[in-house]
Amino acid sequence: MSYDPEQHEAFLFNSWLESYRSSDSARNVATDIYMGHHHRLIESLLEDSDNLTAVAVDLDDPDQYYGWAMGTHRGPALVLHYVYVKSSFRRFGLARLLVEHLAWRREGETHIFFATHQTHTGRGIIRHRPDWHYHPYLLSGSLL
Repeated sequence: MSYDPEQHEAFLFNSWLESYRSSDSARNVATDIYMGHHHRLIESLLEDSDNLTAVAVDLDDPDQYYGWAMGTHRGPALVLHYVYVKSSFRRFGLARLLVEHLAWRREGETHIFFATHQTHTGRGIIRHRPDWHYHPYLLSGSLL
């Protein structure tokens, strides 16, 4: 589940930019503005050594990617920047496993979850979890 920039970077950029493009936050932004600025945002998140990225791959064919998640820990919180799973592999619990991998904690510890990006699917997940919150302003580097 570890991220290798040489192998996974193109998949991560393409899937993030394309899937988030239809979100309420991005759909009305001009394409050249969205692609340029969001690409730079993703670059800065990847360059931040505090961010963790997990990639789900086929164990028999490591060139077959199923999805990925990126986030960081801030105190008791997991700040989840994005989760993506290819459509044909959704509803198998891969997104949950990727998030759990990033949110690893010692027994007895609890987490608060913040999401810096929100999609239609993400909104539905957050709605049913009282310890999950949408907080896009954490992207600016502000602290909890």
